[in-house]
Amino acid sequence: MACSNINKIEVERWLNKIKKYEYKKNTIHTLGKQCRHFLNFLFEYDYCQTFTINREVMTKPEVCPKVVFEKKDIITLFNMVEEERDGLKILIYLAFYTGLRPSDLYNINVEDINIGENSLRYYSQKEINLG
Repeated sequence: MACSNINKIEVERWLNKIKKYEYKKNTIHTLGKQCRHFLNFLFEYDYCQTFTINREVMTKPEVCPKVVFEKKDIITLFNMVEEERDGLKILIYLAFYTGLRPSDLYNINVEDINIGENSLRYYSQKEINLG
């Protein structure tokens, strides 16, 4: 459909349709957020007439624990990484045991590791809000 033809009824119909997908609630919510971002872009540049979506139709997030890997996935990963190059193996182990992001691990040098103290120094550009 042309952007100029997008209207409130069509967007609300689409939002109700995606709620029936067999995805987790937060996946559906992400689709709804992307729709709102796209609509805001259309509104800002006057590609379509501005409208407000009914709250009852909007997708809602679900607060739940994040499960990235199940135990069987971790076992499979470590079994597979044993056959890889030492550099990749070290990165996988460091990521798993430290929780650091790959971009942080990439910048670690041998001098940053102190085996005697079981410590690792690293610099992160990510800002931390302490309060």
